[in-house]
Amino acid sequence: MLICTTMKRASVILTLLLPVALCAQVPFSIQTQHNLRLPHGLENLSIVDGHLYGFNHLLTSTPIVQSSLLPPQPDTIWAKVIPDADYIIRNPHDSILYFTRRDADGIVNLYTYTPNHFRKTHRINIHGWQRDICHPTFSPNGKMMVFTSKGKVGLGGYDLWCSLWNGHRWTRPINLGNIVNTPGDETNPVFYYNYLIFASDSMPNSLPGTHLYAFYLREASSIDEIIFDSYTIQPLPYPINSDGNDLNITFHLPSKQGWWVSTRRGKHELYSFTGQLDGVMLTGTITDSQNRPLPNSSVRISLNGRTIANTLSDSNGHYQLYVLPNDDYILQASLEGYFYYRQEIQIARGNERLLVNNITHNIQLCTPPNDPIIIDNAFGQGADIQISSNGYNALKPIIHSLQNNPNFSATFTLYYDKTNDNAFNNTLIEHRINTLQQYLSSCLSSTSQFSIINGNNNKEFTPSDMKTDIIAITFK
Repeated sequence: MLICTTMKRASVILTLLLPVALCAQVPFSIQTQHNLRLPHGLENLSIVDGHLYGFNHLLTSTPIVQSSLLPPQPDTIWAKVIPDADYIIRNPHDSILYFTRRDADGIVNLYTYTPNHFRKTHRINIHGWQRDICHPTFSPNGKMMVFTSKGKVGLGGYDLWCSLWNGHRWTRPINLGNIVNTPGDETNPVFYYNYLIFASDSMPNSLPGTHLYAFYLREASSIDEIIFDSYTIQPLPYPINSDGNDLNITFHLPSKQGWWVSTRRGKHELYSFTGQLDGVMLTGTITDSQNRPLPNSSVRISLNGRTIANTLSDSNGHYQLYVLPNDDYILQASLEGYFYYRQEIQIARGNERLLVNNITHNIQLCTPPNDPIIIDNAFGQGADIQISSNGYNALKPIIHSLQNNPNFSATFTLYYDKTNDNAFNNTLIEHRINTLQQYLSSCLSSTSQFSIINGNNNKEFTPSDMKTDIIAITFK
């Protein structure tokens, strides 16, 4: 657990995850680039003046340059003016620097640093709260401060508390309530726009360990305006949260970057993302025509011909894809032996109070039918060799299947037996074969596999007496 008052000395690997090339519709990108070994770790994160700060045993400064981090060094920017600080952050309202420091008995105190004042450092007193104010964070307008503490009567362990700036001082802190706070520890709060993100080790219905959660916390001019019963707590999406411990996170909003600490590989490591967290989680189940789940199905979503996200369904046929809202996407799914699935899907933002909106879209994959598909009277009346409107409509789904399923081939068998003149019947079929060949070739790519045969000369398929003018399609 990463909390202000208890930090474990450890050597930490910094796994620097740089973004791949992005288009505007990609929510976030995570990719391992290389490792940097940090002498003292990088935890208790914050970003101040273009530097990523972290603390384990020593405050560490890591310059942010475009989309990467320069090698981290022990802090020399603030080391002299605020020695022994273990966390620093600026208030966006007045740019005053806030920092925490532990006293001799290990209790954390909150200070401000104002270079233009005679007393440059000032210990914060919030209505009698002088101690145990840890890891403060500020709303976008800087007038709401959320911090973690266990120094007052709370709900157990470390709780999240909130105080508002009334123009002169910080108001008496209030506990954020039992929807947010649990009997365990809630720590390391940070604002992401108007969403508060924090770490918790006891959130109901969650995986064991510590993970990152978010809820909408609107700006308020008074404590009474904060409505606690309207909170919707959401875990951050995978791969931010993992099967390990996901401990704290910080954001550099101008460059749409974030860094967080995780133990998913058995040790404390720093990960980063580039992109947006507020998006849509598209989930669903892939089944066959009998509603049986299909594991290991390939699922991908694309926009303007470019794949945005892809995944494989799990053992229960379940899949999830994370995308940005307010666009028309193409959703595709495939599995060997089944027809491809392709569907246009519009993804809207939905509830603005949710960091991640959820949309369910179930997919059913079908196998080719065992029996031939029969099209009656696909050509004009009598001995017409032109395809009829009924024939065009009936052929559309067949052509669509061939267009999207290059792993299948189709055989079109034509049959005509309305006269007793076999030579005439066969001649008419050959003309119709030429017509159908030209039409299919104009609709299908060169990779599509199909063949057209004369059913009158092929005794493998014999229609009933009532079906004397048909096309039978079989897939392989």
